[in-house]
Amino acid sequence: MFKLSITLLGLMLLSTPALSQKYFGPGDKSCGTWTKDRHGDPAVAGLYDAWLLGFVSGVNTSETLSLNHPDILKRTDATGIMGWMDNYCASHPLDSVMSTVIKLIVELKNKAD
Repeated sequence: MFKLSITLLGLMLLSTPALSQKYFGPGDKSCGTWTKDRHGDPAVAGLYDAWLLGFVSGVNTSETLSLNHPDILKRTDATGIMGWMDNYCASHPLDSVMSTVIKLIVELKNKAD
């Protein structure tokens, strides 16, 4: 039941204007820009890494502390997170970075159970 509710939540987030809330960082870029920038200047790639890892860590911390949800990062590491994001963005250059991060979080939640 928990997996179903997480999946439904993820689908709701992806299919509604809920992504219109304000956020900072590379989330407003396309996956095509993500891929180009991550393979360009190492300093920019480092900023993207820090943003993504901080965002995912923040979601994980918030949900484990305030909602008592499972640790979604328990079975992965920074290399796994970055690899997933790079692979997804390379295959879906028109998707937004923020919608892609939401998909990543939903996948991590599904595997955390």
